[in-house]
Amino acid sequence: SNVPELKCVNVPRTVQETVHEEECSTEYDQECSTRYETKCEPVMEKKCTTNTVAQCDVVNERKCNTVQDEVCEDVPSKQCRVVNDRQCHKVPKQQCRNEARRQCNTVYAKECKQVPKEVCEKVHYTEQCRTIYTQECQDVPKE
Repeated sequence: SNVPELKCVNVPRTVQETVHEEECSTEYDQECSTRYETKCEPVMEKKCTTNTVAQCDVVNERKCNTVQDEVCEDVPSKQCRVVNDRQCHKVPKQQCRNEARRQCNTVYAKECKQVPKEVCEKVHYTEQCRTIYTQECQDVPKE
């Protein structure tokens, strides 16, 4: 009987393709904010008070009159003003970019061919030979 025989072999082949992958990195930005605070400092201020003193002069008769006398002293007082206070600190900021990465896959292509094979049989004490063809297939590198 002339039955084709099927034989298969796997032969790997490498195929390259480019895959895009996202790569992220953290960068720092400087962020500043202005804060207002009240700053106070002592200032010397003159405070004056009027003292009334009775002044008497001796004459033939006693005559009194009132004189005003101004007395001054330095008194501490608080003076306040608003001051800017700028404060800065680093703030993380994530930056991403696409990065190409090559990925390789193995791809197969099936290739078949007819292979001759001689088959011999004994018929009535005589040997009869004939050629039969079998199909052999294999995976080969794809162009």
